[in-house]
Amino acid sequence: MLEQLFGNYVCIELYGEGYYSGQSETHVAFVTKSFYDEHQELIVNYTPYFHELDGKHSEVEGETFVIEIVDHETACSALKRLAIRDATYQIWNLMFIGVDKDLVKEQIDLSDNIFKKLQVKTVITFDDTII
Repeated sequence: MLEQLFGNYVCIELYGEGYYSGQSETHVAFVTKSFYDEHQELIVNYTPYFHELDGKHSEVEGETFVIEIVDHETACSALKRLAIRDATYQIWNLMFIGVDKDLVKEQIDLSDNIFKKLQVKTVITFDDTII
């Protein structure tokens, strides 16, 4: 499955962190490489804003990160981000305003299907002994 991602998918991450609180929020989704290529300028120039990370009525400017999945390392990095995401709302409902809704819906379904296939396992160690 992992090799199927190589060269075919891109991970988009929107990240914001409170200036005072240190609270953070991450929106992560996968899109096809062709969709990314078509909308690359829109994606890389998008500035996300996150609300209430520093308290009521606060607004924090975030960052947009793109990971092109080309090998095991980039695939694992992207999948880790997808596994711990807080949401996808800002990507699908704000970043792609004006993009054909059917195209966006296809990308939502694709990203959700990848997310559903993830299995997250936690390993706890203590002095190199697995507990």
